[in-house]
Amino acid sequence: MIYLVNQPGPQAVMVPKPVTESGALTMTFRSTVNQTEPVDAGVIDISVSKLYYFLAVTVPEGMQPGEYEYTLRADGVIVASGVAMIRDAYPTVQYIKEATYEQYETI
Repeated sequence: MIYLVNQPGPQAVMVPKPVTESGALTMTFRSTVNQTEPVDAGVIDISVSKLYYFLAVTVPEGMQPGEYEYTLRADGVIVASGVAMIRDAYPTVQYIKEATYEQYETI
């Protein structure tokens, strides 16, 4: 499963790479909820590993947050598929609680 944030710009993703396939990569997303038409995403392989595709994926604007089935193709041949979770960006929240200490005297 890969996790993506619904925001403009590329995001880093790692996908296992088969040793036999190479070529121009394309990635499509299909909603698992309503089985809508596949949506193509921009993808660039950074090519730093023989075991994984290190991809820079750009999620298209207007995608609904939720669970999608992704398919990664190299020159039309499916090289990887799985589940992608696309979510809205959550604000970073920090929990701060003041610590209070009490010291007891010994007898």
